[in-house]
Amino acid sequence: MSKIKATNPLKEEDIMQAVQTIRETSEMIGIQKGMQQGMQTKEVEIAENMLKLHIDAYTIRQATGLPHKEILKLKKKLGL
Repeated sequence: MSKIKATNPLKEEDIMQAVQTIRETSEMIGIQKGMQQGMQTKEVEIAENMLKLHIDAYTIRQATGLPHKEILKLKKKLGL
């Protein structure tokens, strides 16, 4: 069996740099996703509080950015 030589072998340093870049990018993506989930959770909490104060769905949608359907689901969940 013949051995195949790499025509452009990667240096260990290049590989380690690529791994580090992937790690940093993955970490940034994870942080961004976590922040988005936290903001979504806060918007839902605000909408629930506004519903409890009997504020109309249109105003809640303007204040939170939640879709009208989501607000109606929350209203039903709260028994309002």
